[in-house]
Amino acid sequence: MINCLKKICLLLGSAYTLLGCQPNSEADWHKLWTTTQTFNQQKRVILHHNRKYLAQLPVYKTSQKRLRLRNQWTDLHTRVKTQLLTLDSIADALYQSIKQPKTNNVATQFVKAGDQQVSVNQLKKMLQPVIHFEDSLHQKYPQILKVKEAPRSVLRIFSTPNRYIAWAVAYTDLAQWQVTLLKKQQLILARQAKIIEFIPEYKTTPKLYLEAFAPSNSVIEGEKYEALMFLSRTGINKSSAPKMTVNGKPIPVYNGRGSVKFRPNKPGIYTWQGSVTFKDRGRDTTFTFKRQYKVLPK
Repeated sequence: MINCLKKICLLLGSAYTLLGCQPNSEADWHKLWTTTQTFNQQKRVILHHNRKYLAQLPVYKTSQKRLRLRNQWTDLHTRVKTQLLTLDSIADALYQSIKQPKTNNVATQFVKAGDQQVSVNQLKKMLQPVIHFEDSLHQKYPQILKVKEAPRSVLRIFSTPNRYIAWAVAYTDLAQWQVTLLKKQQLILARQAKIIEFIPEYKTTPKLYLEAFAPSNSVIEGEKYEALMFLSRTGINKSSAPKMTVNGKPIPVYNGRGSVKFRPNKPGIYTWQGSVTFKDRGRDTTFTFKRQYKVLPK
């Protein structure tokens, strides 16, 4: 799942890069929102993975070495969580700073008012605690994180020469920064776990399950809604190509993944039903599910 999200994130990241310093059309702002949603999805997956280290390393009847490491992980987890909450609060402040139009839908605000400007210097002042924390990680774990100083030039808050930046661009930066911090925590946990020969298990993960990933569950009227449908890590024979349908109609499947595409013309909430049929122990097995997406007015 994490690898899949990384690939999707890279694809969307290319759109994020192509936007340059300032998106200039509703389509661009929508792509930026889609990228933000992907970062948020990746954040949830990595956060869940990192929690497994604490959840599965026992407190009692364990060696002093493991106990000391677990205490370090608890402290690291608390500190990372604090920075995530800080970034969340700043992102919320950015959203609240929008003047007009005002709605309760962040996706709509991205498209309709994403270009409203905020002060870069003010943002940097608010971000000082996160900057200090990230730098402290690099100073404490230079062999794991490879460099002694955190490279933040990929975030346009730190790379723009301008005094102001579009709030939606900064909002996406904050989501990307959260993912970056969690990935660094993941690297530290994984490297230290090897010292005590500890590998977290995923006993609750089913052997076979159906996934559908849409970069965004909301699109603008007239634009394309897209999703990927696939069977996540299974014990099925890779040579057995699955057959997929959407709303009863076959869809093309490449490398075990089906491409779902709609171009809705009216605002509203829509539902689609997907199914995957594959060979399991010589017999056809079919999984079905339903997904919703929202179409926003132009």
